[in-house]
Amino acid sequence: MAENAHHTDHTDRATAAVSESVELAYRPVLADMLAGMLVQRRKTPSGRAQLVGWPLGALAAFAAAWIRFDATGRVTDPAAVMLVTGGILLVVLTLFLPRLMARQYYRLTVEHGEYRAVLDERGVHFTAERFSHSSDWALFNRYVETAEHFVLLTANKGIAGLIVLPKRGVQQPEAPTGTDGLRALLDVRLRRI
Repeated sequence: MAENAHHTDHTDRATAAVSESVELAYRPVLADMLAGMLVQRRKTPSGRAQLVGWPLGALAAFAAAWIRFDATGRVTDPAAVMLVTGGILLVVLTLFLPRLMARQYYRLTVEHGEYRAVLDERGVHFTAERFSHSSDWALFNRYVETAEHFVLLTANKGIAGLIVLPKRGVQQPEAPTGTDGLRALLDVRLRRI
């Protein structure tokens, strides 16, 4: 019980030291979406499974195809051709799926024009020309900081949810409510990974 009281007291003091809100204004670019997809792939169980499992599956398919070719002596053996095709598909997915997903996500976001995001004690709130959305902090439990982005990852590891916040969008980057303020706010609300 005392430990919980200490944690609550520490969180309250940290929250008091953090800016009440941080604002961003930015126009999404494809690089933002790709950065988010790549972070998600490295930092989530399903993403890591793709990074390891798909190449291993491709190697297994190529090895099985080689054994089949060796056993039949026919290059056009249907089973071997299917194995090679499946292996190639897994390699292509491993290399290009994040880029394809980023392009799709970008198409959905770019049509809304400039985004304004406000992060405050309640969560993350987005508005754009034909779009508004709010996410409570409970939806996210961790974040990753890259050189150019903050990527918020969903608390539910079975769902592929993320928010990409480009640092270039931070209003008044040198002010207490700038990039350092955003980082401090995220540190209080989420776990940095």
